[in-house]
Amino acid sequence: MSCIRQKLESQGVTGEPLNIILASWRQGTQKQYTTYIKQWLSFCEKGSKNGFQPSLQDILEFLTAQSKRLGYSAVNTARSALSTFITIDGVKAGEHPLISRFMTGVFNQNPALPRYVETWDPQIVVSYLESFPDFGDITLKQLALKLAMLLALTTAQRIQTLKALSIADMEVLPDRYVFRINCLLKQTSSKGNGSRHLPPVVLKEYSQNKKLCVV
Repeated sequence: MSCIRQKLESQGVTGEPLNIILASWRQGTQKQYTTYIKQWLSFCEKGSKNGFQPSLQDILEFLTAQSKRLGYSAVNTARSALSTFITIDGVKAGEHPLISRFMTGVFNQNPALPRYVETWDPQIVVSYLESFPDFGDITLKQLALKLAMLLALTTAQRIQTLKALSIADMEVLPDRYVFRINCLLKQTSSKGNGSRHLPPVVLKEYSQNKKLCVV
């Protein structure tokens, strides 16, 4: 992220305000951007180009090289990364009309298709979980795997959310467990009138079959 820092400092932004602005990019996004910014700097070094004040053609050539080995989504991430510290004709690089038109061409040539084209039958997994030993005989590993799958099936949450579940933020009720998420997730947003957070994850008792009851 040093390129972004350098760009902000050139605009007179320093100290704590600078650090707060840099924190607006979450760690996952920073890791993604770092990959493409490094490739961009290497591209500029090999071609003796100015990485901070490139021409429109320079950026298009870089994105073209990316499109030959990556899909639309990855090329779009590269475009967003460059937009954090490069402007062309007074606008962010990624918002330049010709770059936007270029990205449309990349999509038409190599459209981003759905990752999954079919769904699997959960009954197969449910039946397998039902075959696990009773609580008196089940191993800790089997219990952990079973709970993880039941959490995934009953909540339909992202892996990131399931990982964030903590007994420190758990409320135990007679027929359910309630987890409050107190960390930033992909769904967490500061846009709009106020911040938007994931509502509590509620795990309800399934009395019809104790072997499949997440509680």
